[in-house]
Amino acid sequence: ASGTYDCVVRSSGDVAEKQSAKYTGNLNYTNSGRECMVWDDVKTAIAKRTLSLANSDLISWNFPFRYYSIDQMIILTTDYAISNRTNYCRAAHVLYDATYYDETGTNRVGSSRSTLISSLVPGCFYVNEEDSEIHFETCAIESC
Repeated sequence: ASGTYDCVVRSSGDVAEKQSAKYTGNLNYTNSGRECMVWDDVKTAIAKRTLSLANSDLISWNFPFRYYSIDQMIILTTDYAISNRTNYCRAAHVLYDATYYDETGTNRVGSSRSTLISSLVPGCFYVNEEDSEIHFETCAIESC
């Protein structure tokens, strides 16, 4: 076997989730047809734009402070490399280290590592051209 999974075995329960999570094919557009961002570009873009997430049933999202700085983004996928210039759909776990500030935006309140995205279903980030926000959306992977 080549180690590349271009399709997902459709079944029920845990088997389907495991097959979906290990997808390593080359699909690079979302269910709605939007082109995926390059994974390396996600880190920079999230720090610069408002983040909006679709499919909230698949995603964990918690950002309690108004003023913050994202210090580090950690992207975990089945085949993510340190320098990843691809934009393929992947089951993704994206973590961030952030520093939080009080209402003035100048006094540090604390810091934490939190989950931004946790999806067993392959998906990707894209930039919405209408509002310039970053979204995460799942991808329609063909069945084997």
